[in-house]
Amino acid sequence: MRRLSLLTFLFSVSILSSGFTNILQKSKEPEIKGIICGTDLYMNVLIDNFPKEAIFSSKAEDSIYEEFDYIDGEYFYKYIFDTKTGKLYTSDDSSNAFVTTLKPLYQERWDDSEFSYTYKSEKKGNKLMVYTTEYENNSKVDNWVDDINLNKLTNTFIEEGERVVQKCIYFPIPGTLKISE
Repeated sequence: MRRLSLLTFLFSVSILSSGFTNILQKSKEPEIKGIICGTDLYMNVLIDNFPKEAIFSSKAEDSIYEEFDYIDGEYFYKYIFDTKTGKLYTSDDSSNAFVTTLKPLYQERWDDSEFSYTYKSEKKGNKLMVYTTEYENNSKVDNWVDDINLNKLTNTFIEEGERVVQKCIYFPIPGTLKISE
């Protein structure tokens, strides 16, 4: 009888231990979200005319840019980030209709442009802080901080000495997520 209760006890401890281990592993996994922010006109048109699912592919933004013929001073910007750490990601070329592959976002450069951008980010309470530096021909030309309030869905930054507050919305990331480091 004692042996049975000892086995029962050991079995119970084993189950509790594995459940605790699973909880720890899940808490270490990134929780990925997409957020898009922009000027009032563009954000209102986006919200009123497109499903959130059209944001990840950039189809909605491209349609708006084409329709308004790139109005000066009107724009969008979006981030894919880990809600626990604030780490930024970008979609990898190996993504398809079923799997979205993400890789860390540290720098962006386009083949036909002399401009590049570096990014650092962190989560501070309910805020995502994104520090961006712009380079032209490898020389620093500008830097700014996006202070995105994840509860109020606003981004506050300084532009030409003025405090600017813009609206943001979350958007879904399609398919199964795969993160490559």
